[in-house]
Amino acid sequence: RHGETKQWYFLFTKNERCPLQPTHTTFYFSNIRDFVDDVPNIGNNISSSREQKKSDAIRNESTFAQKETFKKFMPLDCVFEAYDNPEEAVKERLAQTKRMCEKGIRHWYEAVQGATAGTETTTYYQKYIEMKCLYVRNAIERLLDETEGMESGTTWTQCCQHAIDKLKEAGFGYIDCERTVRKWYNQIQNNEEARFPNPDPQIASGEVAIPPFFVEFPEALQAFYNHADALADKDELSCEEMFDYVNYKLIPYLVKKHNKDLPEAEKITAVNFLLGLNFLRRKSKTIHDAENNEEGEVDNNGEGEEEDDDTLEPTICRKTINNWMTKLGYGWKRRVKTSYNSTHEHPITKAYRADFILRYFYKYEPRAHRWVQVAKVDADRMRQNKNVPNDAGIEYTTTNGNQMVEFHVDDCQSFGIIMDRDTLFGGHLSELFLNMKTSLLEGDAMKDLLETDVGNYKYELNGESYTEIHASQFKDPNGDEVKQFMNNNNLVYDRSVRVPLIMWGQDECIFKQYITFMHHWVKRDDDTKR
Repeated sequence: RHGETKQWYFLFTKNERCPLQPTHTTFYFSNIRDFVDDVPNIGNNISSSREQKKSDAIRNESTFAQKETFKKFMPLDCVFEAYDNPEEAVKERLAQTKRMCEKGIRHWYEAVQGATAGTETTTYYQKYIEMKCLYVRNAIERLLDETEGMESGTTWTQCCQHAIDKLKEAGFGYIDCERTVRKWYNQIQNNEEARFPNPDPQIASGEVAIPPFFVEFPEALQAFYNHADALADKDELSCEEMFDYVNYKLIPYLVKKHNKDLPEAEKITAVNFLLGLNFLRRKSKTIHDAENNEEGEVDNNGEGEEEDDDTLEPTICRKTINNWMTKLGYGWKRRVKTSYNSTHEHPITKAYRADFILRYFYKYEPRAHRWVQVAKVDADRMRQNKNVPNDAGIEYTTTNGNQMVEFHVDDCQSFGIIMDRDTLFGGHLSELFLNMKTSLLEGDAMKDLLETDVGNYKYELNGESYTEIHASQFKDPNGDEVKQFMNNNNLVYDRSVRVPLIMWGQDECIFKQYITFMHHWVKRDDDTKR
């Protein structure tokens, strides 16, 4: 018994010399077994005071095989008696914790339950986790040391203090009390993977905290999931979309279902329905009855006129919707860059491209403002002067008997300049469409003249079936066979019966860098959420 505290210490040496002069009687034993057997016989010389209990606790810390040591380092649900070799179990648990802390020092998320490299958190929290891993790892390393660790009589408290002192020497003076290191280890103790608990209580518990509203109405929860997942697949999920869905579709549906079998006197409104679920009614700037979808009058200030409670709009506020989405697993995350795998030469892509080119030239381009009509005299002069290719343009005769030639705006560079200056859309509409009865088109004579039927457009007129084609679909639109066929069937070129098309290509539109938000809602169980 030594020192001012008069606590009992037991020192085992190979000789009878004691390095610290005792203040009370000293007992000598030849071996550890004699001491264990004779401690009860020491009797009144050893007090049963609080000091003795402290010394007993220190003595019990000096070996891994003790039950107290097992409880200190193993998870609380582990039973000491269930292990054949509890000492090895404790050492293995400490080694596992040490390995996990070493991973956490390199990558903070390795030491946090449910965290991944994509988990968004503050830099402070990341450094805080790395610091905790550093201290706990050094304390465990000291504890497992064969010469200076627990086997040599060093306590866990001393190991924690040693870790603090050692890191102070290296310039890390963040903490001073060993209790902090012990508290950090206790946070890891009950986790099977020896990780720190996640700050998100939902992730830490591993359970989804279902809002009480959806506990009351399970079918509403499934409807909420279905609608939100569908919007997330299209990257259109937002709090506003879900606010409108819940208040103007889901709530009216639940109210209608509640009132279905009730007599008229017992039916309730949406307001009373929400009040019964402890939701506060919020007054909207517009008066809207969610049940009959009627709009109320709104004054110039955007404020609704005074109405009865039953006519005011019943809504669950946006903050509640936002909380629901978070609790149900949807995450508000920063948009990340993605990679694109080019499949330009894939057989399916090549086949689609070939099909699209046919549709573009024979179905889309003829209906766009991409054409220029020139008198045949001027067209011949342009061909003679090599301003346009000799085979460019399609000749036709107007209903007034004027001979004309229709060119594409790309047939001559000057066409594009003139059309951009004189027209709104960079060209005129084509006047080379033929509208005929479908039965005439299906004849053998017409089939021999056509190169493709991709641009055919069928429609009904006065109970008869008609088909519209463009002159570019003919094998030789300037040939005598086409002209003869048109004369025999009284056909003349004219504009399309369909509305014009305006097309944008990647070289004709502006891509805005910030056309989308920097953050977006992600789907449940999405890898990017964690």
